[in-house]
Amino acid sequence: MLLGSLPEREKQKLAVELKINLGVLSVKATGSGNVGPMDHRVSRLEAVVRQLQKTSYVGDFLSPGSYIADTLNMVYATQTETEIDAVAFGAVAGRRCLAMVGSARHIIGHVPNLAAPSPAIGASHLPGILRFFKTLSDSKEGMHLSEVFGQAENYVSILVHEAPVQRVEFFARRLKQGTSPGQGEVIIASPLYVALAD
Repeated sequence: MLLGSLPEREKQKLAVELKINLGVLSVKATGSGNVGPMDHRVSRLEAVVRQLQKTSYVGDFLSPGSYIADTLNMVYATQTETEIDAVAFGAVAGRRCLAMVGSARHIIGHVPNLAAPSPAIGASHLPGILRFFKTLSDSKEGMHLSEVFGQAENYVSILVHEAPVQRVEFFARRLKQGTSPGQGEVIIASPLYVALAD
């Protein structure tokens, strides 16, 4: 998903850095089969993150750019009972709220619910994330973006009071940022990686 969004020139540099054939990389990055050994996944992730740090504006939670890199105390929960198999991470600082949502199938060791139908679009993409927040609401109709921000803010607030807090390091793509109906600033992001911090 992420590799496909890089410009062609950057893909070429990345392929040289990883010392692999770009055609093979493209097939493996977009295919739905086995991703390969863990060390290969991690080295590809590290190369993509390095490239993004060179070519994109990377900020932190308090001053987000197109991407956010930070270490924060965050809460998390998986949502496998909704129609979207998702994992959500949240953090709150004053009136600012960060809601990171991604596909739970990317969690190392995650066992998917095979009885659930496969979603047309995963929770790592903005349409899937918006659908995720809509499934948590009682609304049967479309939600205005401010309502999505409100739903995200409410969801993270509930997690903060119910879920365990862990210190994590993360790198995420900022997808949307705006104001909730309660006037809080909400950032919706999709993580490239989340790892326990020391």
